[in-house]
Amino acid sequence: MVAAVETMAYGRGIPWHGLGTKTENELSTSEEMIVAAGLDWSVSKQPLWTRFGGDDVLVPSSWATVRQTDGSVLGVVGDAYQIVQNRDAFVWADSLVDSGAAKYETAGSLFGGRKVFLSMELPDGIHVPGDEGETKPYILVTNGFDGSTVLQASVTMVRVVCANTWTLALGAATRTFRIRHSGSTEGKLAAAREALGVTFTYTEEFSRIAGRLALAKVSTRQVDAILRAAFPVPETQKAPEKIDRSDFAKVREIYRTTENLDPVRGTAWGVLQAAGEYLDHVVDYHGRRFADVDVRMDSIVYDGPAARRKQKVLSVIQEKVPAARLAR
Repeated sequence: MVAAVETMAYGRGIPWHGLGTKTENELSTSEEMIVAAGLDWSVSKQPLWTRFGGDDVLVPSSWATVRQTDGSVLGVVGDAYQIVQNRDAFVWADSLVDSGAAKYETAGSLFGGRKVFLSMELPDGIHVPGDEGETKPYILVTNGFDGSTVLQASVTMVRVVCANTWTLALGAATRTFRIRHSGSTEGKLAAAREALGVTFTYTEEFSRIAGRLALAKVSTRQVDAILRAAFPVPETQKAPEKIDRSDFAKVREIYRTTENLDPVRGTAWGVLQAAGEYLDHVVDYHGRRFADVDVRMDSIVYDGPAARRKQKVLSVIQEKVPAARLAR
């Protein structure tokens, strides 16, 4: 089985996903982070062959992406696929670190090198009314070599007190953008400026929506209605004599008892955070081909099932809590 989160390192604090190996010093360049995280390798496209009738046959318009350090095949791609090496993917981020706008937090590889990522913490977080836990924005840069992941940057919001990770689509503010690869200084600076522009706009919109949720009071009956809609209870679980082991029951228990939700319990923001706590820290993510921790991080960060379920919870809240209450 592929090693859990194949390689990962962090240069300051404790990363929001709780994984990785601490480096001796805080890292100030993408090159340092790449080396510390074990990402100092390159990938090439190699012809793809098969065997038929005892002969080797070239597979047309198909190539294997191969890691040069160990010969690992990371994926199968077509003629048009262009490889962006790890160093080229992350070097533009040095402009943000040099300016003090961000600090390198962590980097690593998932699924045996098929996906790689770099995250940077921005200095200014947001404070939601009534919530004692700060929410911080991160810029997450992702790249891949199996044809399924493009080079892009995304804004990720994290409620620090419990490390709930939010990748919500908010409609009024874009969260993700493609990075235009350029070796020029102008290209790197343009990518850095776009990253900051997207981050600040998204953070402002996130803050606005979070503030409304935090001020929206919800009753116990409303909480149950929201959670039942977002986490439907299977028919076999509805009989009174059966022990309720449903997702709904587990999220409701978190909402009712988790200490870090004490300041926001009774609000729509608290309901959303309870769902995040369950999806980020309680759900078992089982992988068949890959380690559980790979599947967990992919589900939460890469707009996977956990991220989509959080989006569903937000949509249900906005549907069931009166608009007038959310607008206060």
